[in-house]
Amino acid sequence: MSLLLTLWACLGGAPREPTTSLGALPQDFTPTVVDPDAGVIFGFGGGPFVDVPARTLAAWRLGAKANATGPQGPGWYVAADGSASELWAVIATAKADKSGSEYRLVVERAGRWEERGPIPATSLTALAVGEQGEGYAVGVGQLWRTADGGRSWSQLRGAPAPGQVSEQLGLLGERLIVSGARLMRSDDHGVTWRVQHDEPVLATDGEWVITGQTGAARVGQLSGDAVLWRGSLPQGHRPAAIAGSPEGVRVLANKEGTSRLVVFTSRDGGMTFTERRLSGVSDPAWVGLGDALWWVDVERRVQGTQTQEPPP
Repeated sequence: MSLLLTLWACLGGAPREPTTSLGALPQDFTPTVVDPDAGVIFGFGGGPFVDVPARTLAAWRLGAKANATGPQGPGWYVAADGSASELWAVIATAKADKSGSEYRLVVERAGRWEERGPIPATSLTALAVGEQGEGYAVGVGQLWRTADGGRSWSQLRGAPAPGQVSEQLGLLGERLIVSGARLMRSDDHGVTWRVQHDEPVLATDGEWVITGQTGAARVGQLSGDAVLWRGSLPQGHRPAAIAGSPEGVRVLANKEGTSRLVVFTSRDGGMTFTERRLSGVSDPAWVGLGDALWWVDVERRVQGTQTQEPPP
């Protein structure tokens, strides 16, 4: 699951959730991905506009203050996810011939980081970690699986379907979901696939999905072999992420034609949504979503609505 970070103004009389400071980040740190359960923000140093080959690895564990974590060296983080015992993160580095990026996996276990080896992908946008060393990495038009903790990878065929939408991963128990040009599902570790919804899916967390290229985006919940369609977002918003939790469903969207960020929150199972505009975020903006709401503000401080600190 991903996470939401930003400062909001309340609309429609909805109560403001209390916020907590979770530490300050260096001015030259650019976030790229977060693991909410571990309380770690990954990214790179050197500033948001530094040349790609000059990026340096940077990651910060949040608490009463932000503490540096992870390996050092060139590169940047592109994906992260965790299991009950391990935190996985994918590092990208620029190829010497400038033809693209190379990817490798690093893993934190019991407070120590180790290199697990390369991932032979030509594109990588998301990571999903299961149990007993199983994991998946997805890029544009390609999906990879490991069964040995990331030491070796094999490419899976049959999904995802290349399209106009960047692929995303969702893993809920044995159910693996790949969204993109359509929603595809596997219940046998990627051996066989079936189309669960033949329409571009803009975002998924493995249980909730959001679709719609034009007009109002629809929100649905996966249930067995079906998608139970709930409510819709107001027209004129481009969804970027969705996350469900016991507290409700949150959707991050961009107001079309503007740089305005909006969070839609539902407390009734996705049927109706309250709109909250986001302001005071860093530039470039960085926002993620989950049980709590976190954000990086213009002073490079991490603010959030969670009431407890992340685990040490």
